[in-house]
This record gives sequence, structure tokens and C-alpha cells, in this order.
Amino acid sequence: MRVVRSIGIEVRRDSWVVTVLEAGRSGVRVESSRSIAGPVADRIDELGELLSQGGLKGCRIGVGLPRDRYISRVLRVPAPDHKAIEGVVRFELERHIPFRMDEVCYGFQVLGSDRGLFNVLVTVVGKESLDDLLEPFKGLNARALHVGTTATSLFNALYQWDALPQGERFFLVYVREEVVTIDSFAGCVPVDSREVTRCGEDRKVWMEGLRRELKLAARVMQETTGGGRPQDLLVVSEVPLGDDFFSALGGLTGLPVRHVRPSEFGLGANALASAGTALGALGRGRLSTNLPLPGGATLRRPAAGRTALLACITVLLWALVGVSYLASDLLTLRRLDAAVESLRDDTARLRGLSESLRELDRRIKVLEASDGVAAPGPLDVLKELTRLLPDGTWLTGFEYRDGVVYIDGRSDRASSLILLMERAGLIEDVEFLGKITKGRDGKERFSIKARVKGYVGKI
Repeated sequence: MRVVRSIGIEVRRDSWVVTVLEAGRSGVRVESSRSIAGPVADRIDELGELLSQGGLKGCRIGVGLPRDRYISRVLRVPAPDHKAIEGVVRFELERHIPFRMDEVCYGFQVLGSDRGLFNVLVTVVGKESLDDLLEPFKGLNARALHVGTTATSLFNALYQWDALPQGERFFLVYVREEVVTIDSFAGCVPVDSREVTRCGEDRKVWMEGLRRELKLAARVMQETTGGGRPQDLLVVSEVPLGDDFFSALGGLTGLPVRHVRPSEFGLGANALASAGTALGALGRGRLSTNLPLPGGATLRRPAAGRTALLACITVLLWALVGVSYLASDLLTLRRLDAAVESLRDDTARLRGLSESLRELDRRIKVLEASDGVAAPGPLDVLKELTRLLPDGTWLTGFEYRDGVVYIDGRSDRASSLILLMERAGLIEDVEFLGKITKGRDGKERFSIKARVKGYVGKI
């Protein structure tokens, strides 16, 4: 078995974390990991030197997306077999994302099935956003075989080095200098992702935020897994943490807490996600949504001579293949379209039945748990939204009617608001009403609808 090398790059706000892996007959070995900071031009130069001096030109490369650049969800979709899943997934995305399908890239992975319903991990990212993110790497003489997300990259690294807990359902708490993230998993299924801003050295403040978010994450896990509770808690930290932190965390959750040190795998303290991305580039990732690149799968900028040669080869191939190849493709596409169309009616009926059952179950649970506690009022919801909405976002309209909240506003990045609002403890079923539009001031205009938790009246 020949040795294959890959580079994983975790893109952060002001730096890149780069890990080089080598895979051979004896397994996967960490060759190096480092952080590259400074202006983007300087980072590109330093990365280019690493590729050149390390003999890494032409190696496999993976790029890890920051959390605020993508939406990732597990969908349960009805389909007769694996071949029909892509059509059903696209149909679902067309209904639920606030963008046209030609404005996004998406990928998915089938995680399992149960009685005709498939669990599908889906990742969606805007083409323009992905292009901007990959632009610095387009001059590298390497192929981008993998675009990963933070949560899946962390899981893949833990899976590779046998660091996953024995319990099926667990939290992964990742502590960085400025933020703490919480990823929830049920088996290999990412259930939820949320974060808490660290307030400098005032641990008491951000520990209270961590307690609140862990409580909400546990509730989401129960609802998602049919009552399943988290069984373990893993902690990875890039900053020093005392024993009192782990004791406090165990006391907050009642879960066994285990400290995972990347140094045990030969990695730098901040290199776990970039290592997981490099594993994805090697094809060794347990989770991968196979997110396609907007302009093809290469990071090379083709030279003019190579482009002309490719054009000649293309013309020759068209002449050899002929019209029959086109006809075969068209027939195949038509068959696929017909199969997808035949599934739409069944999908709608199943979705309607599923929604009705979920609604009945929700009302029963609320009635059982409320015990006379009133549902949150308009002021409670408005306060919660004010706490969650990021800088650069403001509301231009707010309406509370029959347990449903309708808000309008403007934001620098409206597509990220759904993820933020789903972390609220007072609302659920958050969705966009219509498409996001951009105003003359460059702000994105949005309209969002959400349901108030605990409201039992007619909705």
C-alpha cells in the first residue's frame, strides 16, 4: 500500500490551523500541525512554503468550514430506496431553505434507515460564501477532495483515535479562548450545535451560560431521540483548565466528564478539527456529506496551455462518444425526474401525517409538563430574541399572535439567524417566510416565523 498524504485546514476568523497526515499500511500518522496567522497574503505564502518544502505539492487537501458559514441538519426523508434519496432531499431543501437552489451547494450522507424513513445528514452552504472561503487556496497545486464542517471533523478525529465514549449519546464541549461550543451526538448522528461566548476570565458568567445551553441541548436530544438522555460528556480545550472546571461541569450535568487531550494523538492543542478535515480528504472520515465545490473539485488554476489541451481533448471525446451518449443521459434524467415526481405525492401525504402526529404529541407533552405554568408572553419572547440576535441585526417588525411569533428585520447575515434562534428556550419550529432579499444598504431583509413553546391553544 503506497503512502498517501493529506492536509487539513480549519479556517478561523484570523488564522488557519493546518495539520498534515500520512496514511499507509501501518495506519494514519500525524506528520505536523501548526497555526498560521497574520494577513491572508502572508498566510498564503507560509502555506505555499509548507507545501513546497514538505514535498506536499499535489497532495490531497481538505478545507474545514467555520460554523457560521453553513447549515447542517439531519432530515428523516421517505424514499423507496437509496437511488431516490437525492431527489427527495432536493425537494425538501427547496421547501425549507431561504435561497434558490442555484445559489447553494449541498451535500448529504445517508446514516441509516427505519421502515422506509432514511436519516440523512445534509449540509448547505451558499455558493458565493464558499467561493470566498476557498479563494485563498486556489493558487495551490493541490486537489480539494473534501470540504468538511467543524462538527463532523471533530467527530471524525475522535473516531479515528478511538476517543469516542462508550455511551451512544454524548456532548462534546470544545473550549477556545473566546468561545465554548457544544456539539451533541446520538451515535454518529449530529443532533445539535450551539455556543457560549467566554467573558474573559470571569468564569462564573460564562459557566452560567454553559449550564443554560447544556440544559437546552439535553432537551433537544430528548426530543430528537424519542426521550433519550445524554450519557457522557467529552471536553477538548485549547486553553488551560483546572480540575475545578471539570468538577463543576460534572455537577452541572450529572454526567461523567472526560478530558480529551489532542497531544495524546500527536496533535497541537487546537488541531483536532483540522486533523478531522485531513482524514476526510483521505477518505477515512466516518461522517462526510460530500459537499461539492461550486466550480468543480480542483483548487488548481489551469494554465492557458493546459486549458487549450483540455479543450482539444474535449472536442475529440465528443466526436467519439456521439449523440447516443447524450440521448442516454437525457433518458436517464427523464427517468429520474419521473421517479421523483411519483414520490412527491407520497412524500406530501407522509409529511402531513407525520406533522399531525408530532403536533398531537407536542400538545400532550405540554399538557403533561405545564402543571399550570403559563406559556411565555410577548415581552418574554422579545427579551429572549434581543439577547440572542447578533450585532448588525435589528428588528423592524414584531407580532405575537395565537402562540406564533412573526418578526421582520435586517441583518448582515440573515441565513445564520435560524441557527441562533433555535437555541432560544422559549420558541421552536423557526422558519423563514419567503426568500432573503438584499437592500440598497447591503443589509439582508428577512421575515421569520416561530412557535412559542408551551402554548396549547389553537395555532
